[in-house]
Amino acid sequence: MGNAEPSEDGPEYQEHVVSLCPKDRLHASCLWFRKMGAIDDGDINTIREIRKHRNDIAHELPKYIATPNML
Repeated sequence: MGNAEPSEDGPEYQEHVVSLCPKDRLHASCLWFRKMGAIDDGDINTIREIRKHRNDIAHELPKYIATPNML
């Protein structure tokens, strides 16, 4: 594969990225970026926290609207 970036629709993507975490493509991509030296574990933790907060807002939007001090 070399240093080429795998195409999302190609078999290299499945083999080198998705295989790192088959149930979660975002996490798999983060692991691949870490493997390539682009991010570190701290970055992955930050991404995880952002995603958790995003999901909380998306799934609990009425709670955020009705309770202004929630943030």
